[in-house]
Amino acid sequence: MVKVSAVNIKDAVIDSDCLKYLSEEKRQRLSGMRYPQSLAHSLIGDLLGRCQTW
Repeated sequence: MVKVSAVNIKDAVIDSDCLKYLSEEKRQRLSGMRYPQSLAHSLIGDLLGRCQTW
């Protein structure tokens, strides 16, 4: 079975609370991103990938 999730991240606000769910390695990769929207895409994608039940 395939689960599909969608999130509207146009106006996503990323704060330090969101980053606590990531590994140190992932946080460091995200800190090097040039554009805030790219950071939001990557962070939300990672968090959605961790969700197992909806």
